[in-house]
Amino acid sequence: MVKEAIEVKIKKAYQMAVDEGSFQSDRDCPEVIFIEKPKTESHGDFACGVSLKLARHLKLAPMKIAETLKNYIEKVGTNGSGAMTVEAAQPGFLNFQLDKSFLSNIIFQIASAGESFGKGKSNGKKILIEYVSANPTGGLHIGHGRNAILGSSLANLLSFAGWHVVQEFYINDCGEQINKLARSAFACYQKKLGKTVEYPEDGYPEESLSPYVDKAMEEYKSDPSKLEKAEDLGDIIKEYFRADQEKLLLSVGVKFDSWFSETSLHKDGKVEEALAQMSSLNYTYDSEGAFWLKAKELGDERDRVLKKSTGATTYLANDAAYHLNKYKRGFDLMVNIWGADHHGQVPGLKAVVKALGEDPDKLELLLTQIVNLNRDGKPVKMSKRMGTVVMLDEVLDEVGADAVRYYLAESNPNNPINFDLELAKKTSKDNPAFYIQYAHARCCSILRRAGEEYLDSETGKMNPPRVTPEQMREIEQAYGKDEHMFDFTFDNESDNPEAFAAQKKLVLRLSSLPDEVEEAARVMQPGRIARYSYEIACDLQRFYEVSRVLSEDLSVTRSRLGLIMATRQVLANTLKIIGVSAPERM
Repeated sequence: MVKEAIEVKIKKAYQMAVDEGSFQSDRDCPEVIFIEKPKTESHGDFACGVSLKLARHLKLAPMKIAETLKNYIEKVGTNGSGAMTVEAAQPGFLNFQLDKSFLSNIIFQIASAGESFGKGKSNGKKILIEYVSANPTGGLHIGHGRNAILGSSLANLLSFAGWHVVQEFYINDCGEQINKLARSAFACYQKKLGKTVEYPEDGYPEESLSPYVDKAMEEYKSDPSKLEKAEDLGDIIKEYFRADQEKLLLSVGVKFDSWFSETSLHKDGKVEEALAQMSSLNYTYDSEGAFWLKAKELGDERDRVLKKSTGATTYLANDAAYHLNKYKRGFDLMVNIWGADHHGQVPGLKAVVKALGEDPDKLELLLTQIVNLNRDGKPVKMSKRMGTVVMLDEVLDEVGADAVRYYLAESNPNNPINFDLELAKKTSKDNPAFYIQYAHARCCSILRRAGEEYLDSETGKMNPPRVTPEQMREIEQAYGKDEHMFDFTFDNESDNPEAFAAQKKLVLRLSSLPDEVEEAARVMQPGRIARYSYEIACDLQRFYEVSRVLSEDLSVTRSRLGLIMATRQVLANTLKIIGVSAPERM
């Protein structure tokens, strides 16, 4: 927002310099204009070093270029964005200082955009994000949870940034794990019928399957013939597990647009079609009774088996069929979010995509690292059902969906997470999830209090509201429609530099949401938005400590209420991206 406005000024100044003969060049600036925050506050609010790069094009000293650009920038004017001062500094930087009118305009722009502030324009592109994709053979553990929250938050982020997003769960509902589920469930069923059977030694825990077998027996008690085959009972049980997974994911705000069955690929002959397509491109061969992919030729460390000597296809063959289906659906980009234990499968999948004749650059694979569960810094194992595995629903029950979403979204997926249960329950600044929500609730509280009578601490009497209900309605109606309503009555820098700095810092932080969204979407890390939200909460606290919002001066109160409204809006937008609720009271 601000950087874009400064960039526009520099571009226009460059064109004016060319038009008037100060620069011998084409009108378009030949270098990228990069705006940055200076490391030293005395160097201004923003800086640009494009003059240093332009020296080789214009055959002029960087300082001469910077001074020329400064003069023309001052001629460009405000263009409705508010005023700023610019200085040329050695060895050729342009340092920009924003004045109150520019800061006031930022608040008005946030108000005008509302829920759309920070949103990118539609890029007309379609992206598929496939994540979680667990076997329907049991519950979801905390690792699945990290995968789920990353995928959901990334979908929110990319949608906000301008992509058309489709979220998909690939159901691994065939293969040896599913066969083992069927054998285990059928043995459990036989035992419930009073028959003497040997439970599979490598089967799934009988105690975890028993409630689901009971459910099947109740559902099909009028037609028990549907339970007489292990395969049929297995299909019923795996659907129960899948439905429970979907319900659990919905409880933490994760909703898929489609659930794609691996079994359907076999029923529809798509696996064989994929194998045939790779063969037609001469990327397969037969050896030792098996069917192989020339993966090494395609950049992998070794060749990979696609079909075993038994005739059974491998996971890679099934993945080939699934990804060919994805490509045929016409997505501009496809993202797979996998656990770190799938790292060894990445080269094989990339090789398969090339063997199918598709563009591997359209497929992005993100790997999430493990989640370590702690309590007050000490490792814990919570699960009573799965031994060493911590189940997602247990963590949800203890700390709630908002804390789970924040902590699993905030971290870089390339890094392990140390999730401290006690920290996630704290109601203090130490807990970023709580602190961000509290900042939003505080903004709502200030706006409510503005129109309420208040207790005078000295007299003990109730005084009338600092802002009358009529004035408050006027402020709310003008917000986003009348930029002069919120011309900032900032503390003068000379009178109260601490207050002025806090006010300005908060405004500039809010203004950077568009840049934060753009960068987070580019690197596919919604955690950037989570951390940015926390920075806003900290800046709001500092502003609140040194700047009284509700005062006897209506013009001061009005302008600062505008800043509170803007802060509330930006926090609401960022919390929506990471999927955390924005409470009005806490």
